[in-house]
Amino acid sequence: MEKTLGSLLVVDDNEMNRDLLSRSLERHGYTVTVVAGGADAISSLEQVAFDAVLLDIMMPDISGWDVLKWIRERFSREQLPVIMATAKDSRTDVVLALQCGANDYVTKPLDLKVLLARVNVHVILERTMQSLKQANQQLKISNDQIQSDLTIAAEVQQSRLPSKSLKFHGCNVAWEYRPCDKLAGDFLDIFAFNERYLGCYLFDVSGHGAPAALMSSAVSQTLKPILNETCLTSQINKSHASSSHDGLMINSPSQVAESLNEIFPFDPKIGKYFTLIYGVFDRSLNQLRFTSAGHPPPVILYSSGKIELAKISPGFPIGLIPKNNSRYEQYTEVVLTLNPGDRVIFYSDGVLEAMDTQGNTFGQQRMLASLAANAHRSLDESTDSLLAEVLDWSAPRSPGDDISILALEVH
Repeated sequence: MEKTLGSLLVVDDNEMNRDLLSRSLERHGYTVTVVAGGADAISSLEQVAFDAVLLDIMMPDISGWDVLKWIRERFSREQLPVIMATAKDSRTDVVLALQCGANDYVTKPLDLKVLLARVNVHVILERTMQSLKQANQQLKISNDQIQSDLTIAAEVQQSRLPSKSLKFHGCNVAWEYRPCDKLAGDFLDIFAFNERYLGCYLFDVSGHGAPAALMSSAVSQTLKPILNETCLTSQINKSHASSSHDGLMINSPSQVAESLNEIFPFDPKIGKYFTLIYGVFDRSLNQLRFTSAGHPPPVILYSSGKIELAKISPGFPIGLIPKNNSRYEQYTEVVLTLNPGDRVIFYSDGVLEAMDTQGNTFGQQRMLASLAANAHRSLDESTDSLLAEVLDWSAPRSPGDDISILALEVH
């Protein structure tokens, strides 16, 4: 069946006009239905979908004005274009027709070339609007599915965070985690290797959204303390490890960073890398050994009230410089011997770089002031307060980066 330009309804009480219009429009590729009056027009419109209506005003049964009113109660201008065709050509009639919902107005005797051009324009517009509507509907369906998938992915990602009720012998822990989007590039964890050693880390993948979250998931899985040959954080009977207890060898923080740097080389196509702070806490000695890979230095808050940033070489982010590069430097470590009441706080740069409405960053000094001011409160309350201050600083906007805080307190 040959495809037509569109289907038209011609409403005119003059048989000669109907015949002339139908022949001319059909010759130019339209399918045409003709009716002699308003009642038949309404009946046809109730049964058939048309692309446009060519409507006479003066008819004996139901006037074109009433038919137009009936149409506009059911169809918008975009859904069903109406072109009024009449011998009445006063400015008042033209304005009235447009105010009543007509898309266009032509006068008799009809100039068929002009009429055809106007029909073409309105049919094309109607088809375009319908196509856009369908495309928008499909886009909404797709977007709703994407948002649903992102919500599920975010729930999965956050389900892998440590429990808020975690308790360890010898220390308290607290953490906060606030993605700037549904999915985050930040991740943190603290876990027990055994009765003596705890592992803890916080890392920040560059960028946001799904690509950063996928890399974050891969990194966190790699750091998971599973006893097998591929485990990055600990081994059984491995002589190169830094410490052992109950047959378990705990890999040093610098060794973990170096291994990650080999496993996650920078790929220009993906453009992702990450900063990392990784530590091992010896509960028998109250010693925290940690390394930094391009990450902000931890905060040390002593029970005496003194507060400072840990003095450590920042290192370079994981993946940026391969081991065989002349610029490569080994990751260094810091060992802190802590006393009861001392706290160490890891954090992502989302804390420091949160901006207020004037573009001022939250910064190190505000972070240190918040932690010092809340030193008398519990570790949970202190980290909650720091997060609240950062969010208040950014309000009414959300922070432009993920925010992660991981704190440890010796007792």
